[in-house]
Amino acid sequence: MFRSLPRLVGTSVPALAVVGAAAACHHAKSAAAEPQRESYSWGSTTFGETGHGHELIGGVGLPAPIDALRASGKRVRTLVSSGTSCMSAALTEEGDVFSWGCGQNGRLGHGDSNANSPAPRHIEGLPDNVAQVAVGEFHGLALTTTGQVYSWGTRGIGHDNKPKGKPALVPGLAGVRIVHITAGREHSVAVDDRGAAYAWGAGSSYALGHGDKAEQKRPLQIMALAGACVPASCTLSSEGFGFDGPQAVARTRDASCSLLRVMLPAPAAVVPAGKRVAFAAAGREHTLFLLEDGSVWAVGTDSYGQCGQGLATPYVKAPQRVPLPAGKKAVMVYAGEFCVLQKGAWRRSGV
Repeated sequence: MFRSLPRLVGTSVPALAVVGAAAACHHAKSAAAEPQRESYSWGSTTFGETGHGHELIGGVGLPAPIDALRASGKRVRTLVSSGTSCMSAALTEEGDVFSWGCGQNGRLGHGDSNANSPAPRHIEGLPDNVAQVAVGEFHGLALTTTGQVYSWGTRGIGHDNKPKGKPALVPGLAGVRIVHITAGREHSVAVDDRGAAYAWGAGSSYALGHGDKAEQKRPLQIMALAGACVPASCTLSSEGFGFDGPQAVARTRDASCSLLRVMLPAPAAVVPAGKRVAFAAAGREHTLFLLEDGSVWAVGTDSYGQCGQGLATPYVKAPQRVPLPAGKKAVMVYAGEFCVLQKGAWRRSGV
């Protein structure tokens, strides 16, 4: 039975103030606040995705503490899980990242490409200044305080379709300071400090916002959301797209490393001038963008109404504004597998 409205989670856990929560397709987690900060999870244990140290067909019916995180002695800041997969991750106050659950295709970032981890394991190879973590179905992302993005796994990692069993710096964002990241099933989105948004990975459902179904092997700025933000004048990578005046400039390098310039028509921006992207949320095959003015824009598959366009079309091919109630502004948005949650209002259950 599907539930379309929120309901209090019943548990015998002592009264604790929840400071963060995340949910995946078959499991969920919450983090308790000071003075005793602990992490709890419940749901499916098939791949060890709840982090309780075992892989069993079935699940945990009530919230239970994740003992391995407690034993680490680290203070958990954030818990994240994929809305489409069976993996989870935790970011600590010290900047350490732990992951657990299904390990196929290197998605846990531990180097042993297909090994599951039923208990949280520290991800080696990340800098000690990680500020945000995001996980998709097949990959993970980490953002540092200096604006660098690392990825691991396969699909949506931005490494020319080359799987990475351990974290590696995402190419194509040199000279750009990223302040927010989000991961969908097979795509990734990042927002920089100028309010520009970038997307890469699978484009089969138009979820990247580039107006087509082409796969993007490296980050590409979403020009339809450019508004009045000034795109970087330099190339973002040796293979990628930049923007130069009224025309988009595709840049690549030949074998001799000489710079090639191919002038292409610039895509028309659908966001009014002066609007900047503040936040993004990637779902299974759709993406939401929260602008600084409180408006919400959506792109990608809309088969369950997750783009908020009234089920008028199965796909939203370019970012479109979500009609919020008159006079209302959004302050946060979340995207699941087939659903959307705006802070303060349920948009669609579907799960």
